[in-house]
Amino acid sequence: PEGAPTTLFGLPDGDVKEDDRLTKTTDTLIFETKDWTFGHACRVVEFRVQAKGGPFRFAYSLDEGVSWSSEVELPVSDNFTEYSVPLNLTTQHIRGRITTEAEEFDLKWIEPWYIPRVRSKSLTT
Repeated sequence: PEGAPTTLFGLPDGDVKEDDRLTKTTDTLIFETKDWTFGHACRVVEFRVQAKGGPFRFAYSLDEGVSWSSEVELPVSDNFTEYSVPLNLTTQHIRGRITTEAEEFDLKWIEPWYIPRVRSKSLTT
């Protein structure tokens, strides 16, 4: 609610994590996106993240957060930097997760980049 001293994140497994940047009592920040759902299966070629601070880790889920990919470690940056995590998978749903123990971390945006199925049929991997 407005004026609350902290931000709480509810995770699908029932855990609640606290983002308390004022008192720095939170050991780990976990930011989990919504599911991006496409009208049909698409080729997801990368996830892009713009952030500063860190280091931080990125993972993705294709099953609504039940299981996660291996985490990719992304470096520290003093300025907002665009990071690209290359992927090459076909899916109809995908969600991302950022995890960090850094005291200073700002996330500006996160999004998957994809190719519609019609165009991706001709691509080779």
